[in-house]
Amino acid sequence: DQVRYLAALHDPKGAYWPKAAECLRGFGEYRRSRGVPVTLVVLPLIHRLDSPELKEMYARIAAAAREAGLETVDGRSIFASLPPATVAAVQGDGMHPTDAGHRIIAEALSATLRARAPGH
Repeated sequence: DQVRYLAALHDPKGAYWPKAAECLRGFGEYRRSRGVPVTLVVLPLIHRLDSPELKEMYARIAAAAREAGLETVDGRSIFASLPPATVAAVQGDGMHPTDAGHRIIAEALSATLRARAPGH
């Protein structure tokens, strides 16, 4: 099951989370040392937007990214704000959104980057 798989990858007491958190800290260090902005997109399982376990996991990932100094784009909130028919149409294979779902995330990321641009 996808939820158990993702939960295992991001379990703060599990074998994989320390490496993921280390990677986020590394991106933060890179951002600070090079002056390069880094934005993390938290991409959800679209068909499980209301899963409490996944909501907690996404929040933990975003918090760790912010703690590392990274900007985040919350894909879960983006998809949760869409009409149910749109959400159903972009679910893809369960793990990966359709092309239209990727465009929704790309538009949100683009808006985030434009808002950061000088003179905006």
